[in-house]
Amino acid sequence: MTMTTDRRDYLRIHIPYLHVHYNILPEDVTPVLPKRHKTGKLTADEEANLEPIYRVLLEKLENLETKVDYLLKWLGKAREDKPFDEKAEVINIGGGGLSFRTSRKIEEGTFIELCISSEVGEMVPIFAIGRVCWVEKNPENADRPWTVGICFEDILEDDRQIIMRMIFDAERKQKR
Repeated sequence: MTMTTDRRDYLRIHIPYLHVHYNILPEDVTPVLPKRHKTGKLTADEEANLEPIYRVLLEKLENLETKVDYLLKWLGKAREDKPFDEKAEVINIGGGGLSFRTSRKIEEGTFIELCISSEVGEMVPIFAIGRVCWVEKNPENADRPWTVGICFEDILEDDRQIIMRMIFDAERKQKR
């Protein structure tokens, strides 16, 4: 499949063994990740006197707390039932989204809850909310006849950076 530049803003690449677990969000659910933590309120004076490195550390701590909350939510859901309804191999991924093949058609504009993980290595799961941007029928693939393109709508910037590093690492390995 050939991707055109008007469909994406970021470089995309296939990374072997990368999978996405996902749930289609009902229309009445707000398509956002859990609320971001605010690690203690700073006074205006404290904020003004805060060294730049501490601003970065506070942001990283807030992102980590958000991710832990999300993982705990899914662990709790996993005890009752399967946390994700579907699993697919990622065809390609970039900082702006991903694509995968699926057995059922998902309408454009549908919001999806995503967990991106790898079967190899020690990749920390990446959670995001995505929106179906395009859908294509692939009649040659009977098991998974639909290719779905997802645009990330809500993703932690640190997770987007992890994806970008994976892409650059994979490109570097391919060029060797």
